[in-house]
Amino acid sequence: MTITLYETNSEILVVANGDQAWSFIAWGEDMRGKFAADAAAWAAGDWAPNEGDGQSPTFVDDKLREVATWDAEQGLQVLVKPYELGGAARDYLGVHPED
Repeated sequence: MTITLYETNSEILVVANGDQAWSFIAWGEDMRGKFAADAAAWAAGDWAPNEGDGQSPTFVDDKLREVATWDAEQGLQVLVKPYELGGAARDYLGVHPED
């Protein structure tokens, strides 16, 4: 199972697992570097995005840019250079532009 992170042209991020996709804004310190942990929890069935936590059901389309994936075998894979990421994606992934 692969969890994919997409970024938009704004501060909105999208996470997708198969045909389920959720949009959200990664606000605050508590979201920094959380993508891998959230993806692992979602894959394990211990957590899922939901409206009560501020996520909204959405769709993946060609306007979104795939920036990272997570799966149990390979872990976190950042698909673009850190300096090319928007601030929200960079924060949620926990990477720095100089990486």
